[in-house]
Amino acid sequence: MKKYILPLLFLFTVFPLRGDPILISEPELTVRKFKPWLESDTLTEDWLGYGKRLEERGINIGFSTVNEVWGNTMGGIQRGCVTTSLLQGATAVDLEKLMGWKGASFYSRWLYLYGQDPAANLVGNIFTVSNIAGYSTFRNIDLWIEQKLVDDKVALRVGQLEADSDFAISEYGAIFINSTFGWPAFLYTSIPNGGPNYPVGAPGVYLKLKPIEPLTLKFAVYQGNVFAQNVNNHGFTWDLSADNGFLYMSEACYQYEEYAMPGQVKAGAWFLTGSMPSVNNPNTTVWGNTGYYGIIDQMLYRSPCCHEQSHKLSDEGLGVFGRVSYEPSDRNFMDFYCDTGFDYKGLIPTRHNDIFGIGFAYGQVSNGMRSPQADVGGNPTFTPPDVTATSLNYEMAFETSYVAQVTPWMVLQPDLQYIIHPGATSQVGNALVVGLRATVNF
Repeated sequence: MKKYILPLLFLFTVFPLRGDPILISEPELTVRKFKPWLESDTLTEDWLGYGKRLEERGINIGFSTVNEVWGNTMGGIQRGCVTTSLLQGATAVDLEKLMGWKGASFYSRWLYLYGQDPAANLVGNIFTVSNIAGYSTFRNIDLWIEQKLVDDKVALRVGQLEADSDFAISEYGAIFINSTFGWPAFLYTSIPNGGPNYPVGAPGVYLKLKPIEPLTLKFAVYQGNVFAQNVNNHGFTWDLSADNGFLYMSEACYQYEEYAMPGQVKAGAWFLTGSMPSVNNPNTTVWGNTGYYGIIDQMLYRSPCCHEQSHKLSDEGLGVFGRVSYEPSDRNFMDFYCDTGFDYKGLIPTRHNDIFGIGFAYGQVSNGMRSPQADVGGNPTFTPPDVTATSLNYEMAFETSYVAQVTPWMVLQPDLQYIIHPGATSQVGNALVVGLRATVNF
């Protein structure tokens, strides 16, 4: 009988009777417990279920944190390492679900910034290294209500707005961390205190029209001067007066698809009212400022379809982008700007959501800014000490970045940037900056 005991024990362990527990190793048990959490869209697993209940009533709440570490290995102002962080919370309300107001929605977003700016503290460049760096404070950036009409072909938005989420944005360029690939340098060096873009919004009105399916038209007017970040501490320093000026923006976007490769072209213009000093003669003033830009996003290669069940084409593959702008040289820091680059989503076969990208940006200082009479100290960008107007020329930035989707709620992004002529002058050495960003959605 004894000779049958061991085989029977083995049999019942491998093929247990109904109701008997399966013997699982401790590491495997731990993986099984954590797997649903790791596959959740948020760290809190949808706020422990309460998020779904709110969503059914039309309320969506989001909270995330972004933390970065940056090191300057050569050139710039000095070598060293800094950290910068952002906490943000947003609330989106579908007013139709909540109270029956058809086509209406409400949105608010609040930021808490802390840490140091790698551009100001280490590099001294105009194309600022991090697009989340800013004055450490708690502030509101979005607080608006929107009404959609005519089967969503018309959308009217009123309140505290940010222009950088609606204008002059390249879809493929948006993955990069250097701020010029988002709200570009040709805008934030020309509009007082950078204009209504992260981290400072401004009161305004935004109108979007979609007269035909491929074409979208956008128009907006904002408070012209949003004031410095350390003055407009919490986002509510509003001044809707003619003396403060108004910023008008317009953009047309045409989307198309050729040979199953989607693309879009955009053309835009902006106009700023009010008087401002001439860059080449601070003792004289000019009225108004303007600029023009064009953007293209184009997919060049699409990976084979990997969504057989939904019969949707894959969004993985290679895409390129390009932007170019022109602005009058007598009233702008830059009179010519361009950037370009590419993204490849799913470059590693088993990493479908990861994105690898390389970007390049070039900004040429205007002839007016380089004149001997120019007031370098009064320009709206960071200018290193002892830099003269005649030494200004151009700034270039190269960026290589990899967006790694670790879990649905966490992204890691190693980043490398090489800055040529930081501060648009050869008096400052070229800088090589390395960084790492971690984003977590709660």
